[in-house]
Amino acid sequence: MMDNAAASPAAAAWHPGPQCAGDGGGGKTENSASEQQIQAHRSFNARPVKPLPRYTTATNMRTLLALAVIATVMGSGMAIKCYVCNSHIDKDCATLPADKADQFLQPCENRNNGEQYNLCRKLDMYLDMDFGEKHPAENRIHRDCGWMEKEETKDQMSDCYYKSGYNTRTWVCSCKDDGCNPASMPSVAAFLLPLPALVAVLRGLY
Repeated sequence: MMDNAAASPAAAAWHPGPQCAGDGGGGKTENSASEQQIQAHRSFNARPVKPLPRYTTATNMRTLLALAVIATVMGSGMAIKCYVCNSHIDKDCATLPADKADQFLQPCENRNNGEQYNLCRKLDMYLDMDFGEKHPAENRIHRDCGWMEKEETKDQMSDCYYKSGYNTRTWVCSCKDDGCNPASMPSVAAFLLPLPALVAVLRGLY
């Protein structure tokens, strides 16, 4: 009996119970899962990082350059067109005959300082006295491209106004559309031009 009793603990030692066997199997499963997570983490970190495309900066520069070229072309294509002439040089400038008017219509290029012309002008100028054979007293029509002067108001940009200087009296008309400066001077303006000379004559008589 004693031999059998002594053998039982030994047998138990060599044959672990179900609970112990279960614990041993659970620990092995947890270790395997942890190893898989570590391997997955290492595999993710080992992935090479894709660099940004080298052509990104070059592509952006080409795009900006293309936009700048388009803007320049559109800007030049949208330049205002005006009649440009002087009746002192070409008599047809005074009336702009229908069969000759197109030769005076020109696109307004940028000014020397790069500022864009933004309107057309028509000047009806009267010279009171002769300045030699080249500059006789006469009425001249001058059509040209223009821009807003500092002393001008916004209303004067699209309207007519009178100004005078030494030996000259001028009615200036401005407009903002293509070919808008062929019109003859308003009748009221034409009537007002000789008034200063008439006043001077009357003052001399009295």
